[in-house]
Amino acid sequence: MTKIAVQFRYLTGLKRDIFRNARLAGSWDSSGRFEQTWSEIPMTPGRAEDGCPCFTATVDFDDTEVGKQFRWGVRLDGPSGPNLWGIATEINDGMSPERSREFALQQTGGTQEFYFTYGRRLGARKFFSDGAQQPGLRFSVWAPNARDVEVVFGKPNNGYIADDGDGIDPARPVFKLQRGRSGIWESDVVPNFAAFEGAPYMYRVTNAQADRLPDRYFFPQPDRPRRR
Repeated sequence: MTKIAVQFRYLTGLKRDIFRNARLAGSWDSSGRFEQTWSEIPMTPGRAEDGCPCFTATVDFDDTEVGKQFRWGVRLDGPSGPNLWGIATEINDGMSPERSREFALQQTGGTQEFYFTYGRRLGARKFFSDGAQQPGLRFSVWAPNARDVEVVFGKPNNGYIADDGDGIDPARPVFKLQRGRSGIWESDVVPNFAAFEGAPYMYRVTNAQADRLPDRYFFPQPDRPRRR
């Protein structure tokens, strides 16, 4: 019998340590097989790449369960009291108020994540790599219907970028973003956050009609990486 490891990560996105005693709950038993009665295991506190508190746990699933749908969530203690349900968003079903996550077990295992808040994930954010002396920079934006997304920088004396590209700073690189889960696009991690601090930028989105426009919906004014 082969075991398949799946790591679960609960990312708070909050600067303060307001949660403790996190427990992973899911529809499996101690042998890693599907079970209607949910089991719980403790999660290990840590620090995520955004510098915020997070909790992780790993479950070894039975390989005979590949393809089955599992549900999971997190219980924790917080400012409102103990044993709180930590999944804040409902499932993608307008007829259900359930708040849990779901995945189909794959032979390769993998990682399941939940972000309590995206406040410190979207935008131009510090990224703390293991062993790095200084934080890097990662751009993220939610654009589920985009065909392509890039980050462009405005000139320092103005920052405004027109639809035809006028105003782009030629001294700054253009960063292409890759589409990830849940419609979020992300850049590779760029070294040296400090080198971009205060630089005006915008997302240039190629939409479903193949129009290439600065993304004014999310950023009516050019945003800037800031020290946080």
